[in-house]
Amino acid sequence: MKRKLEITRKLEFMAVSSHPKKLGNLLENSVAILNLPASFHCDKGCPGCVMQKDDAILKEREGALPRWKIFSLISEFSEKFGTKFITINGRGGPLHPMVKGETLEKIQYAEARGISSYLFTSGDYLEPETCELLAALGSNVMISLLGNGFLDKDFFSGREYQGTPKTIAGNVRMLISAFRDSRNQPEEGLTRLGMNYVVSRRDLKKPARLRELKKAANDNGIFFVCNVDFEPDLNPFRRARLLRLAKECSDFNLSHSTSVKGICQMGAGSSLTIAPDGSIYHCPYMYEGSDGNITTVSEEQLLRIAARYITQEQYACIKRKTKAQKKR
Repeated sequence: MKRKLEITRKLEFMAVSSHPKKLGNLLENSVAILNLPASFHCDKGCPGCVMQKDDAILKEREGALPRWKIFSLISEFSEKFGTKFITINGRGGPLHPMVKGETLEKIQYAEARGISSYLFTSGDYLEPETCELLAALGSNVMISLLGNGFLDKDFFSGREYQGTPKTIAGNVRMLISAFRDSRNQPEEGLTRLGMNYVVSRRDLKKPARLRELKKAANDNGIFFVCNVDFEPDLNPFRRARLLRLAKECSDFNLSHSTSVKGICQMGAGSSLTIAPDGSIYHCPYMYEGSDGNITTVSEEQLLRIAARYITQEQYACIKRKTKAQKKR
């Protein structure tokens, strides 16, 4: 049974014009998602990781925002922009020991104020207490399979691994168990766990492996979404095949986990990203060419930036420059 990610369902509800309180399309009248990526810290070095390709990402560690400023931004965006979610993604491992404390404090601070959280992890640095806390708080968690190519359908039937894969597999199983056993459960038909798979040439040769992995994930109550590399394949025929397979193996044919009306709301729609050093972007995977810094822009400037972001409808994905197929 396919289950939709809870955050996606809530975003869809916000987009419904006939909102019960007659507030109209809230995605076009608020910054629904505030992306607050942590400083880049990751020991994996996965091939194809966009953050491994430029030293610019490391410069964000200089002049990092203090935690009190981050907390005040969460409150400010909730009050002034109607923000309902924070995400922590786009910069390495958010549970890396160097940033884990900050990450969990962001989530707890937001949850205490009725703001849901969405965390991305590749399975590194997970501990039982962390998994149980995330489940208890009702966080949505996306498990990145980039760099975890060893995971297949047999993962869900208890296959044993060796070396680093053994650690990662154990961590992911621990996370799944914590969410399954938690008293805090989403509504029927929804889930708070997802898996993100980047389709590659290998999958074109053996598509059955990907289809079987997706089915196994769905059978275990996990939302499954596929996309393609940020750098498009130079062969147009192969690129088209990759896109078709990604769409086929994505639950509900969504190209992004937060896709609503054809647009990734987290990076191209009703969202705003504040990088660790305060730089302002639309998408959390951007790290150059900012629209200013949160510590120096005026309130009027911030309003203009936010208005431009939330009314963007040209691209489904800002980072990939994928054209939107539908208007919001």
